[in-house]
Amino acid sequence: MSASFDRQARLKKRSEFDRTYRQGRRAGGRFFLCFFLQSGEVVMPRCRLGLSVSRKVGGAVVRNRIKRVVREFFRQRRAFLRPGLDVVVNARPVAAQAATRDLWRDLDAVFHRAGAWERAPAGLTA
Repeated sequence: MSASFDRQARLKKRSEFDRTYRQGRRAGGRFFLCFFLQSGEVVMPRCRLGLSVSRKVGGAVVRNRIKRVVREFFRQRRAFLRPGLDVVVNARPVAAQAATRDLWRDLDAVFHRAGAWERAPAGLTA
C-alpha cells in the first residue's frame, strides 16, 4: 500500500458525506467530531477520508493547516484502520489554537473510541 494520499483515498461527493453522516457512527473529542462508516466495497476495500473545516474555525491559513495535519495523520495511520472504512472529520473551532501534537492525540483518541483501528498503531493511542 502506498503511503501517499491519492484521489482514491478521499471522499469527494456530497452524497458520500451525507451517507457517512446519516449512517455512520459518531465519535467526538476536544478538537474534532468524526463519523465512521464501514463501506460495502468488496473488490478494493480502501479507507477514505473526508474533511470539513468551516470558517468558524478561522481564516484560510488556519483551516488549511488543520486539513494538512488531519491528512497527514490519516496517511500515516491508514494501514492500521479497518479496511473499507469511510471517515469524515469535522474540526471544532477550538482546534485553531491547538498544537499539532494535541490535534494528533485527539484524533488518535477519537479513532480509538470509535473502534476504527484494525490493529493499534504504536505511539499516541490514549
